[in-house]
Amino acid sequence: MRLIAKLQVPITGIQIRHLQTVGAKLLFRSAYAGVVGFDMEDVSPLNQFDFILGWRPSQKGQVLLHSALQAVDVLALHEGGLTGAGIWVSVIDSGIITSDPALGSVVVARMDFTGEGAYDYALHGTLVAKIINAIASDASLLNAKAVDRYGDVDEIAVFQALEWSLDNGADIANLSLGFQRECHGDCWLCQFVDTLVEQGMTVVAAAGNWGPSDGTISCPGNAARAVTVGATEAGAITPYSSRGRADQEKPDVVAPGTIEVGRFHLSGTSIAAPMVSGILASLYGPYERQKVLGSLSTGCADLGFSRNQQGYGQIDAHKILEVL
Repeated sequence: MRLIAKLQVPITGIQIRHLQTVGAKLLFRSAYAGVVGFDMEDVSPLNQFDFILGWRPSQKGQVLLHSALQAVDVLALHEGGLTGAGIWVSVIDSGIITSDPALGSVVVARMDFTGEGAYDYALHGTLVAKIINAIASDASLLNAKAVDRYGDVDEIAVFQALEWSLDNGADIANLSLGFQRECHGDCWLCQFVDTLVEQGMTVVAAAGNWGPSDGTISCPGNAARAVTVGATEAGAITPYSSRGRADQEKPDVVAPGTIEVGRFHLSGTSIAAPMVSGILASLYGPYERQKVLGSLSTGCADLGFSRNQQGYGQIDAHKILEVL
């Protein structure tokens, strides 16, 4: 059984050896937070360790692709020569096919956390990478594969991919995936995301495709410091885009969630999130990160929906540049 345990502080070598003596196989340890992932059949010995605050099974999540496609106008960025040069974006997804002519030269590092190799069998991560590249063509991409060929996402793999991304220099991590559960931003994954953001990496997370009910945002989109992205189509919030609770200031922004590539028609908050990641990557070069993030509160187009549906509104590169 794959398990996640919560500790007060990052686990020590001695504590790891204690776990190993009772049959735990270490899968992940964080240098930044008190969280550890391991494989273990008999969990009863865990109760003897007072350094473990709690444990639970590693959850299975979903990639957040819905159905349909439409382009986003980022002409203001391109006319200003803002193409993401020098910025590294980690695509935590199903992998990236580097034989794609647009992506082969921009993927600078890759790591597989699924055990099946870095190739993108699901094609989801490649699509996400192409959206980011279409907006920020000079940004470098990190291929952090956490989604397997069947579209399954193991939560431990997401922890691993996030920390690997930070350790390998990612300025932004894009997660077009999520775990649907009751959370007020206090689950271990959301807390972990907040810790990594404090270390300097922006985390852009899809809100989820479980709308239109309130309180349907997936994790880590519930993380306070994540940039959580809902989806729009034709200037309106899509029915599937997850909403925050009535008292929750999530999502942070919304973006078009529909694109067309040849004969293919795809949509979802999976599409909206990398559009925001691409815009942020384009702006992070010449502008300071916190200033760019602060501009979202006034650099978005108000669509007339409530805060827990549209966040600050639809991200608008031209308006953000005016604010900056």
